[in-house]
Formats: sequence, C-alpha cells, structure tokens
Amino acid sequence: MTGVPAFSPTVLRAGGFVGFLTVAQLRANACGPVPTQPGIYVVLRASVAPPRFLAHSPAGWFKGVDPTETVSVLQAKWVPDTPLMYVGKATAGSQRRRHLRKRLAELMDFGAGRPIGHRGGRHLWQIEGSDGFRVAWRPAEDPTTAENDVLRAFLAAHGALPFANIAGPRG
Repeated sequence: MTGVPAFSPTVLRAGGFVGFLTVAQLRANACGPVPTQPGIYVVLRASVAPPRFLAHSPAGWFKGVDPTETVSVLQAKWVPDTPLMYVGKATAGSQRRRHLRKRLAELMDFGAGRPIGHRGGRHLWQIEGSDGFRVAWRPAEDPTTAENDVLRAFLAAHGALPFANIAGPRG
C-alpha cells in the first residue's frame, strides 16, 4: 500500500482491526458493539498534527492519584506523523470475565472522570478533542503477543512507543 502511512485506519483494517468508533459513540452505547472476547485495541486521532494539550486531565483520580501530567512531558512524549496514540490489550482474566468490551468500557469511564483502575492510556485524556478519537479492536487468543507485535512494529517505525503507552512489549 504505497503512500498509505503505517498505522493508518486503512493499514489497521487490513490487519484485522474493526470498529473505528469514536470515544463519544462508545460512551453513548456502553461499548455495546465491542465483542466479549480477549484481544487488543488501538486509539487513533484523525490528525497527525501536534495536538493541543489540556493543563489538567479530566480523567478519574484512581486511589486518589491525579492523572494529570505536565504539558512539557506530554509534548516530549508526542510521536509525530502517526494517528496511532495507544495500544492496549484485554485478556480473559482468571475468571474469564475480562474481555475487550469490559476493558474498553473501563478506559471510557476513566477518561470520563470516574475513578477506574485504567491508568494505561491516561495521557489520551489530556488532549483536546478526545471524544473524537477513534477506537478499533481485534480479537486475539493471545492478547499479550498481539499487543507486543504491534508495539514492536511501532517502535521499529517510529523509534518510540505510541504516545499514551507507558510500558513497552512484555514477556
């Protein structure tokens, strides 16, 4: 696909990602279209231009911890020339109650200010216009390996982790 940027919706669709719903859409329907399977998900921004960062995060204070990061740190973490800002995973969990819908609902709730334990991706919510971010997902039997593959490919292409990822590939 010559001329199509890596990690664009077109490339991600070709890699099996589906959904591409906005944060606002997912919040409005309680993540209803998202499957109840383990897998990985990505958060994308429509523009690759540098964003406007908010001085204070609207995300939830989980265990009393303010999710706000300084604007200078966010600016330093910004990865130019890519719409992909975050890669996450949803494992089945020990009791098989964890899945993509549950994990994405937690991410949406955390970004909406609820005190939810989803600190991964917390920098997303400090970008102006986060309700318009697109979220796509792909079921995977081994979400850790699938997430690691995307993170390694991103590192190879950009020399850094996606903007809102705090940790790199695991295991």
